[in-house]
Amino acid sequence: ILRTPPYNCQLNPIELVWSDIKRMLREQNVDQNLGANLLRAKHVLQTYTADSWKSRFRHIKRLEQMYWDGDLQYELALDTNPEIEFPTEICGDDENHSDDDVDDSEVH
Repeated sequence: ILRTPPYNCQLNPIELVWSDIKRMLREQNVDQNLGANLLRAKHVLQTYTADSWKSRFRHIKRLEQMYWDGDLQYELALDTNPEIEFPTEICGDDENHSDDDVDDSEVH
């Protein structure tokens, strides 16, 4: 079973393919006629080549390898420099606090 990482469209080739297809449709969009747009969509889908698909899969493989290499470098840095504290949270406040830290007297 092959599973793609949730919430990470960069590692999902279908997201790249859809991006290509939408871009191609935007480039050909000259009017707002639904029938004409459906014909263009059908044409774009039929002309998207196997080589284009393969290119997207190769891109994902390179990106995945880059992430694995970066993870290895991160682990090596942690192992060789235990005194360095790396952030574990990518997004968030500079201060570690939660709603539980609020004094009840401050709540109105």
